[in-house]
Amino acid sequence: VADTFDAITSDRVYRRGRPYQDALEELLKFSGTQFDPKVVEAFARIDPDEWEALRSKCPSETVKEQHAIAC
Repeated sequence: VADTFDAITSDRVYRRGRPYQDALEELLKFSGTQFDPKVVEAFARIDPDEWEALRSKCPSETVKEQHAIAC
């Protein structure tokens, strides 16, 4: 769930990251089918500001992605 949320909200070389609310709606949409509903429910309780604070402490992968070789 966290990995999917991060993938949706992170900038990629081929697209801009989507807003927090869009990503949360995507998780809720697939809760019970693709994702465990209890995990999604717990994740949805995380304050958006707390999520951004946690993300800001992690290094960006943008540089690695920019230098990746596409096969």
